[in-house]
Amino acid sequence: MTISPSFNIVAKPEVPPHHSVAFTRTGNAYRVNKFGILENMGQNVLRHDYDPSTGQYLGWLIEAAATNYLLQSNNFNTSWSKSNLTAVYNTVGPDNVANSACTLTDSVDASPTNHSVAQGIAQTANRAVSLSVWVKPGTGRYISLFAAESALTFGNDGIQAVFDLQTLSISAYNTGTGSGATGRIIAYANGWYRLSLVGQPSTQSTGSTLYARISTDGDMTANMAYQGTGSTWYLFGAQFELDYLGATSYIPTTTTSATRNVDYLRSTSLNWFNYSEGTFYTEFKFIATASTINHTPFNITDGNILNRKYQAFSQNSGQCSYRESIAGSGLASVTYGVTSLPTGFVKSAGRYMLGNLDSSANGAFGSTTASSFITSGLTTLCLGSANGSSSSGMNGWIREFAYFPKGLSDSDMKVLTCS
Repeated sequence: MTISPSFNIVAKPEVPPHHSVAFTRTGNAYRVNKFGILENMGQNVLRHDYDPSTGQYLGWLIEAAATNYLLQSNNFNTSWSKSNLTAVYNTVGPDNVANSACTLTDSVDASPTNHSVAQGIAQTANRAVSLSVWVKPGTGRYISLFAAESALTFGNDGIQAVFDLQTLSISAYNTGTGSGATGRIIAYANGWYRLSLVGQPSTQSTGSTLYARISTDGDMTANMAYQGTGSTWYLFGAQFELDYLGATSYIPTTTTSATRNVDYLRSTSLNWFNYSEGTFYTEFKFIATASTINHTPFNITDGNILNRKYQAFSQNSGQCSYRESIAGSGLASVTYGVTSLPTGFVKSAGRYMLGNLDSSANGAFGSTTASSFITSGLTTLCLGSANGSSSSGMNGWIREFAYFPKGLSDSDMKVLTCS
């Protein structure tokens, strides 16, 4: 390429973004630091995030608002129904804080019995859920996560996953009208793992309670019981989120549910912007998506999110796209070359010029659209959300945003998104 961007910001470890860009988040939020440790970051502090197992720098962690509906997320002796287990807070957690994690010990039994901690949540079950917890193996081998529409009985509507902490294998199950059960293990520093279960527990919309259970059994059968021997596990930070297909960063709770607020970067200096033609470039990766959100890595607006140029991923359609709209009505929407949520980082570009809008992701192209586009009035760049709206949060990492004041050729866009 012979043309350079007129505006370019790149995420670099612990380096603030461009001076014209301000970061906003009301309240604290957790990140993973370069040592693989959970770290609580203060209000309006941008989170530079790292892979918990490799230490690789991932970029700016930019998330939509999310709520943890479990009470006492890190105190299994309060608000939880505990069966044949004891919890003693005497060990260092994944946050590297003394006594922040508990030692969970099962009872010594004469016959098979249930061993679990559980909690009811006053929400309907016909929606996506994410249940997660940090676990470090002691002498115990298995942890099971279970989200159900009614009583915690195998065979009722629900989703389950069994995690083998020796082999790091996962077995996931749907029961009744439960669907999409998927388990995931992410390794953290000092022998910790974050276990998560996602899916939809039920198609029922009339029930008023969801149930979350963390069990130490490894056999998801009708009785869900085993004969305890005094085995141990270490637990930290349970989390239950609604509508997300994936666990977001840790949200601690006490006596009530708690919400982590939306992150976004914002600039009102657009002296680099060209109305007649241009090309946007972003590099990003999603953590978790929700059917209720159009996840937007970038927006350029007039301060009203109905008038904007933007990039979006819709879980409902399973498509990434570059879009333009005025008064909420779409002028153009060009789907990227990918038609489902990529698992890795995406390098994407969106081009607009007279009679020609196109987009590319990782070297693949969408369909060219001949359409009009916004020609005046834009004032604000927002990365990770549309002017701070929770309904359009990014939910992932952003590594780079660049703007070229020309409509790049197809060959240049391919080089840009393949490099």
